[in-house]
Amino acid sequence: MSRFPVSVASEGAGKYLRYTKKRKITRKMARIYACGVALLIALGIAAKPAYHVYREHRTNGNLAAAQVAARAGDWIAARDKARSVLLVRRDDFEAFRVWAHARLKLGEPSAYMAAAQLITDARATREDRLETLRLLVPLAPQALVLALYCHLPKELSEQSSFRAAIIPLLIQRGEVDSAEKELRAVAHQTAGPDVRLEMLRMLCAKPNAQRVGVARRVFADLRAANANDEALDALLLLGEVPGGLAPGEPLPDLPAWLKQQPNLVSDLNGDGKVDFKDLEILGENWSGSP
Repeated sequence: MSRFPVSVASEGAGKYLRYTKKRKITRKMARIYACGVALLIALGIAAKPAYHVYREHRTNGNLAAAQVAARAGDWIAARDKARSVLLVRRDDFEAFRVWAHARLKLGEPSAYMAAAQLITDARATREDRLETLRLLVPLAPQALVLALYCHLPKELSEQSSFRAAIIPLLIQRGEVDSAEKELRAVAHQTAGPDVRLEMLRMLCAKPNAQRVGVARRVFADLRAANANDEALDALLLLGEVPGGLAPGEPLPDLPAWLKQQPNLVSDLNGDGKVDFKDLEILGENWSGSP
């Protein structure tokens, strides 16, 4: 005879069946969950190479866009695109070059620190160092620029282009005579437009009749060589000294020459466009004698 009432036994059996069924459901859910996790892990592993390929493609695209923007003079876009590359590839020298130069062009505070890092990087080419030095001269502390120049490899610091690059700084420091002596020591008859422009700058820094006459011939040589950017800078320098832009040889008919080459004229009167009013500003010094 049963020790417990039938109702009690039935209730116990029902609880056992429900417990067993619940355990089966729990185990089934655990197996489904485990399978789901395994599937997600497998998908993640499979997708990882594809993601890296996509990210690399996008990064390369941003680098190309940064280089295009730099060539077009869009320095904000160049800076931002180059920075996006550096966030992914911190050691990308091409992106770092664009980013550093763009910050210098934009005149950002402390941009010269990145430029100093660029100019001392072992991967920097001769052109990298020369362009960076030219950008640093008007922006960075004088002591830093001179220190970077002094630490250049000797085969670079003795080249006329590198010596010419720091001439504006030396003139600003009042070291015209020593700067002129050093540049003349390495300059030659076939020197490039950059060297000739800095020689003209030195001549105009201590003007007299003879030196202004030589400077005028340097300008004429730049114009004959179609060195347009340097010719405009030279023209502006000559306009600051007595007789620099006086009519007559070796200068051409300046108003006629400038009208034929409008790309040479910058926005001198600050009205947001290049026009013949800018020529009038240049014309203020077209009289006088050297």
